[in-house]
Amino acid sequence: MTKASALLGVAVSAFLVLGAEGAIAASKDATANAREASLLMARKDFGAAIKVLDLALGDSELESERRALLLSDRGVAHWRLGQAAAAIKDFNEAITLFPENAAFYNNRGNVLYAIGMMDEALKDFDRALLLAPRSAATFSNRAAVRLALGQTDEGIADFSRAIAASPELPVAHNGRGQAHLDAGRPYAALRDLSRTIDLDPQYATGYRNRAKVRISLGQFDEAVGDLTRAVELMPDDPAIYITRARAYLDAGNARAAVKDLGKAIALAPDLSEAYSARGMAYASAKVHEQALADFAAALERDPRNVEAYVGRAQAHHDKGVDALSLPDIERALRIDPNHVAALRLRGRILEAAGQAEGAIADYRQVARNDPNDKVASEALLRLTGEVVDAGEAQLQSGLADWSLVRERSGRIIATYARQKNVTVPLETYGGSVPKLVAWEIKDGLFEGVGVLTFEAGEAPGIDGAAQLTMGAIVDLYQRNVPGIEPIRHGSNEARWVWREDGVVAVAGSDGVERTYKLRTPRAAAPPRTARVDERRTRRPVNHWESFFGNDDRRYTRRQATTRQGQRQRRQKPKSLFELLFQ
Repeated sequence: MTKASALLGVAVSAFLVLGAEGAIAASKDATANAREASLLMARKDFGAAIKVLDLALGDSELESERRALLLSDRGVAHWRLGQAAAAIKDFNEAITLFPENAAFYNNRGNVLYAIGMMDEALKDFDRALLLAPRSAATFSNRAAVRLALGQTDEGIADFSRAIAASPELPVAHNGRGQAHLDAGRPYAALRDLSRTIDLDPQYATGYRNRAKVRISLGQFDEAVGDLTRAVELMPDDPAIYITRARAYLDAGNARAAVKDLGKAIALAPDLSEAYSARGMAYASAKVHEQALADFAAALERDPRNVEAYVGRAQAHHDKGVDALSLPDIERALRIDPNHVAALRLRGRILEAAGQAEGAIADYRQVARNDPNDKVASEALLRLTGEVVDAGEAQLQSGLADWSLVRERSGRIIATYARQKNVTVPLETYGGSVPKLVAWEIKDGLFEGVGVLTFEAGEAPGIDGAAQLTMGAIVDLYQRNVPGIEPIRHGSNEARWVWREDGVVAVAGSDGVERTYKLRTPRAAAPPRTARVDERRTRRPVNHWESFFGNDDRRYTRRQATTRQGQRQRRQKPKSLFELLFQ
């Protein structure tokens, strides 16, 4: 997001300089040089462009505004070569000569941001927006600075302003999506990142970022699909192969993970992360010798790679050589004293060695860091009789048949009393407690789909913060939440359309439209051409039965009579650390 938005600002600035070409009188030589420099910059030959711009700026007859534009162009070229000081010098001089040009402040703000001078960058973007109040590029750049300063709501509001000014700008949707993900709102992130890809199907970063969101939601197959598209667009980026390998591992496909990590290593032979990730893939497949070799290679390249120490310790433990595991665990904990997997593994080793006191201490530390860790909670119950407090707090839901729980992480979950395995993560703003407003179950084509409406607090928007009402789409048949979409933000209403093709389309006031394929309409029955013997017909098997209450329904699945129907519902794949460390 940061780099993308910065580059966007540079591109807009260069266009403004070229757009002014010929508007101000100058000598023929200066005009020719400026045009040649523009062509060189378009070809990314920035060094040659600087030389030509030096010649153009040597013209003593240049008027002030024209000189300022050429200086800004040279500043862009210096910045693209990584010469920050020279770029700032050029932008300073350009601003002195032509202080009313918003692009100069925008460009200087980008450089200041890149070298860590956040407050100064913010002032430049503020000034640029006073001069050009609808500059989508500057709004996106200021949003990046605000996020870096920890001003999440203000950053999201700026991305929203950029989208309002230029709805077709994928960078702004991408940036806002990442901001939502960092703030713990994966469904909001998914909306924005899907819109990013809709706007630019060649945007590799958008696919990679959406894959991260899908991994966080346990949608591993969909994440692999996104990363495969990213690989097609950026086949020489080792980071994409590493991310896809981790998604494969979470989905339980170690073979595919090893293949991807081999490609990452071929592209970047000194990348420690690639070796440690491949070591984990080998370890999950119980290929311990190759796992140990990769962990050693990772640590040769980065002696502070905690994942490699813990992975190697686990591999030694799996081989029954705990004497080699403990030194690696100690090294890992010196780097990260609260590393859950390292503490859990040491607890197991100490417990097996009869050192109960040390094991209990480790399990207690694991439980403090992760109260939901089953290994630690079961061990403490077994060794001490202690029951780990998960830190959950019951909240008032305000709606019958639904309960609210705040987890220790801060996440708030709604649970449906009539179907215990249906839970909804409620995404809120400003730390507010959501208020459940309504629960409506559809019928007809969308039977089994419900919408849980809740107030999500005051969310940032174009005109400031306003009350946000959201709707969680709940599929009772599939026991999942396909999406969480806006219903109302302040006075702006979203438009929900339930279509005859089994799709619900939601167009929000935030510039994002999303569609969800929830049901497949049944084909129309062919007309009867012969008399039907009613004695030989049977009532079609309906795998879903409805039980009607007062104003609600409950759905339950009839026991299937075929072998296929008797198969258990597919379980969610174990996570990477579950594969290796549990």
